[in-house]
This record gives sequence, structure tokens and C-alpha cells, in this order.
Amino acid sequence: MKEELQFPCNFVEVLEWGDLLSEEAEPKTKSGRYTSTVLPVKGYGTNVWSVVAYISVDRDALHGDYTDEQIVEGCINFLNKKPPRKRKAPYGVLKLDNFTFVENKKLFSVRLLIDSRNHKSFWGKGWTNS
Repeated sequence: MKEELQFPCNFVEVLEWGDLLSEEAEPKTKSGRYTSTVLPVKGYGTNVWSVVAYISVDRDALHGDYTDEQIVEGCINFLNKKPPRKRKAPYGVLKLDNFTFVENKKLFSVRLLIDSRNHKSFWGKGWTNS
């Protein structure tokens, strides 16, 4: 069995309204936000939802040996790992849908599929198919 790659990384905290308000006016941050985009994914809107986020990982140290896709997949595997003595992963089950490397910020912008419609770590709620 092939071992999954795991690379230490973290979500970059974002304000609810992005850059529209100052941090003093809006001090609370979360790891990303739910999207209202309807995706052609099986179960979307009923048991799968989409979130967008920024991920910070040391790409320069890994880029020679791994592709960007392997780096992001390894990072998602790291984020899906359960902490010791915990029953669940901190963000639920995340799956990579799409990503882009943002050169000027040195971050990955990712769209992830998540198994929770309203997770406390992300702004908003998932779109429902009702």
C-alpha cells in the first residue's frame, strides 16, 4: 500500500468581508468561506459542499521534488489528519477540487469539497439542493 504524502501547512485566516473593512472593525477571522457556486459533483448540496481558502505551505523547499498538485494533496492529507486523542479531524473530511498558486502572496488558493454544510471554521453555509 502506498503511503500518503503529508506536508505541514495551515489555512491563512481571512476576514468575513475580505479587505472591505479594517481588522479593527472586524477582528474575527476564519479559515475560509463557503461558496454559493453549484458544482457538477455527485451529492453536491446534500452531503458535499464547497469552501474556498488560502493555504500556506513551504513550496520552495518542496518544489524541486514534488509538483504543485502533490504539494497541495499532501497538505490536504495533513489537514485531514486527526489530532492525537481526538475523535474527528479538525475540519471534517476535505477533498481537493481545484487550486492555483498565487505568486505575489506565495500561497495556494484552493477550492475544497467538505462533508459539513456549516462548519465553525469557515464563513457562511453551504448551498442546499432543495
